Amino acid sequence: MIPCISTTSIGYLYGTADERYNFSKDFFRKTHFPQILNRYYKNKLIESVTEKDLLQELEWNHTFGNRVYVIFGSTGSGKSELLCWIRDQWDQTNNPRPIVRISRNELNPQVLVKKCYESIGLELGDLIIDENKWNLLLSKPITIINQMVWSTMSELFDCDDEIVPAALLLRPVIEKNILEFTKQIRKGQIIKPLEIITKEEYELLLESTTITININYNKFRYSLLKKLDQFLFQGTDIKTIFKELSKKLVEKKIRPVLLIDDLVQSINLYASDLLDYFITLEEGNWDVVIGLTPGVEQSGDYNLELMNRIKTLDTIDDRVRKLWLSDESGSNFFSLDKVQAQNYLQNYLKALKEANGFSCSYECPHANSCESLLNNSQNQLEILPFNTSLINRIYDGIPNGKGALRYLILHSREFLQFLVKGDKKASAKVSNLLHREVFIDHEDKVIKLLAEMYANPNNDEYTLSQPLLNHFKFVSVDITVTVRNLEIYKSESVVENIPQKKSFVNAHIRDWIEGKKVKEELLEPVRSGVATLIQEIVKGTSVVKGNTSRSIKSSATIQRSEVINRYKYPITFSENSPTQIVIDKHINLLQIANFQQVKMQDRGDRFAAISNDENMAHWIYQSEMLKKQWITELEEYLGYPIADFAYYLKNLLIKIHAIGESEWTSTLVNPIKNEWLEIAEELFLDWFALRDNIIDVNHLESMGDNGDFNQNFLENKPSKTLNKFQIRNYPLANFLVELQKEVKEFVDQLEPLIIMKAAEIQKLIRYSRYFTKEMAEKVKQMNVLIQKENRTMDDISDISISINWLSSEENRQVIAQIENEQSYLNNIHKFLQFVDGNVEIENLEKYLMDQLKMRSQVRKHVIKLMKKGETQLPRKQWKGILREMEEVNPDFFEHISVNVQIRK
Repeated sequence: MIPCISTTSIGYLYGTADERYNFSKDFFRKTHFPQILNRYYKNKLIESVTEKDLLQELEWNHTFGNRVYVIFGSTGSGKSELLCWIRDQWDQTNNPRPIVRISRNELNPQVLVKKCYESIGLELGDLIIDENKWNLLLSKPITIINQMVWSTMSELFDCDDEIVPAALLLRPVIEKNILEFTKQIRKGQIIKPLEIITKEEYELLLESTTITININYNKFRYSLLKKLDQFLFQGTDIKTIFKELSKKLVEKKIRPVLLIDDLVQSINLYASDLLDYFITLEEGNWDVVIGLTPGVEQSGDYNLELMNRIKTLDTIDDRVRKLWLSDESGSNFFSLDKVQAQNYLQNYLKALKEANGFSCSYECPHANSCESLLNNSQNQLEILPFNTSLINRIYDGIPNGKGALRYLILHSREFLQFLVKGDKKASAKVSNLLHREVFIDHEDKVIKLLAEMYANPNNDEYTLSQPLLNHFKFVSVDITVTVRNLEIYKSESVVENIPQKKSFVNAHIRDWIEGKKVKEELLEPVRSGVATLIQEIVKGTSVVKGNTSRSIKSSATIQRSEVINRYKYPITFSENSPTQIVIDKHINLLQIANFQQVKMQDRGDRFAAISNDENMAHWIYQSEMLKKQWITELEEYLGYPIADFAYYLKNLLIKIHAIGESEWTSTLVNPIKNEWLEIAEELFLDWFALRDNIIDVNHLESMGDNGDFNQNFLENKPSKTLNKFQIRNYPLANFLVELQKEVKEFVDQLEPLIIMKAAEIQKLIRYSRYFTKEMAEKVKQMNVLIQKENRTMDDISDISISINWLSSEENRQVIAQIENEQSYLNNIHKFLQFVDGNVEIENLEKYLMDQLKMRSQVRKHVIKLMKKGETQLPRKQWKGILREMEEVNPDFFEHISVNVQIRK
């Protein structure tokens, strides 16, 4: 592709610092990227420390005691890079102080001790280091395990009866762990450090057996480790060895520097002992830099506890300086951000080209042909065959938790191999490493990938050059493609002023559009966006008369509320589904995804970008058809057109509410709530209001009598299917059932009151001579309705209206006159038990005179008592009048309460 990079030289893009350093110290120095570390206090950033600052501190020959630095960083964040650089700088400056570096691959604790002695220039003396012991552990692990387990058991238990069952239970787990480790050593790849037995394994074994083993885990593990030490170090242990070594350092005034790439990963069995030794500052004379990888699964609970101690224990905080290369999750790297990625990668590419004898400049005879490979690559010769856009996409493609320093190089190596070889088959592999914030719609996947690698996201088009296409075996001239920028779908957050890496959450949607197999659950943002768009345009769930001012409002009184797979619209990605809204693959789905999360003020621009798409018109059409289908379904279960239902329901509720507000029903609770009246009114307006305050009179006049609506409403139980809809905030079927129940109970309570009124009407009819013509007709009609066996709600309403009319002011005088006459006759019946019930009031005086022979003076006072219940008797004649009244009816004063006064 370009002459300065070959397939061989691509191999120089090593993933680790040690590989580069061992290949060439000069190559390591040219490709090293300066490290920056953050220091925190109570989770707040207090300073940023450069690698040079740290080196200067280590170079200062502290007079007494240990100094400990812990470097936290996720995998690939640059811990080994930093320690390798410190070691290299130490050698370059010929610093006389000894320096020892223990990489994560140096797992033999004997090597650790031996390197410390040799680098310091001390003789081992009485300390016997037999490296064959380590090899023996790897070649005969079961033999060594048996020695460790049985000797440990003999110390912890008193007799064979206790030793044998405990050993048979615990030994298989210890054997498994050590054998797994030795297999890793033989393969040359350490994935899981050596652990004799974890706390979790130990507790699980005790829970699964009835054997009584009263041994503390830490004591048991320590005893096993001591036995391993005795095997490796001829009866002593590593902590004692370092204490003895420190005494010699103090005597000789030597202060070495110890660099440990990863305390837990490499020397995990001795991690706790060494850490305890080093943080006992007064016991040594060391400068120690320890690497730790936080936030990842460590090998066992013991190491997890150690990590937690280092991160949280106050005594360690006081004695250790903690520095961070990345955050704990591995999302942010303090040495390398996206802006610096180009310079970082440029150093590598420059070193690779120089290793092949090339130096990128316009003086190079190949400059013009190299530059012609990529469009708009001016002033970017040194990073060819990359450009800025590709480097940014490789950087953004690094997964969270993976170190940017390492994985930027590893992924760049994959892209270089793909580009240099021109291998179309590798396109799928490198595509997964690329963070594509642009979308290119092209039928050829390789052309699509190349354009998405190089295209400037700020341009609308990108042209792939003929030389680049020919390199990938395309017989073609330049190809220009349309660039769609997906940057609007990225979200960026800031934590402690550190920008978080942007993430394109809809990558799976893009993959689905491109024909890849994607779980349907991952396409939810598309379904939610389509549902939001349809609701805003069609308002398909709103049951309301179309083409009116109310139809454009956000919510109708009746809404379809059924949820189908999380949404109120049946949206599917399947093909040929007439009863659902079908989503076809189209790039604009990326703009539709999560449309509901777009701010209202920004929705107009977003909608304008997609409104002319054919699929949008198809969704609108499908939604309109669904709306018609839903309205038909609703009318079927209601039994009426919705407009008729709204009209009749409103009239019914008004009638019942009016009855409940009448004086004659004041002892009953009105069944119709004011809220229900408001709902009925709103529903009526949804179907009869043309504009605000303008009613469709023609439609209203066409409405006939409600027919059987009232009866059907009370007798027919609403279908539960109506709960697919809601009226205001109530499920429709539940609302109608409650309304029906309240009305029925109210009608039942009315019956006794109507019977009472029937008796009153019968009394009124006897005095019809006092009625006006209109009143006589009303009473007659009311009597007919009251006597009716199966009264309808309209009958009850008419009865109520008549009762209210009879109680009105205009009829009150007539009713009072009748009531007075009724009282008069009642008194007469009580006074004259033998009086014919047919005696008319007008003939009463004549009857008293002719039939009862009552004197005129007595008749006058009797009639007054009958009519008014009181009279005034003459002073001198009162005894005679009362005597005559008593002679006519001795029980007179027992049947009637009267007020008799004697005039003065």
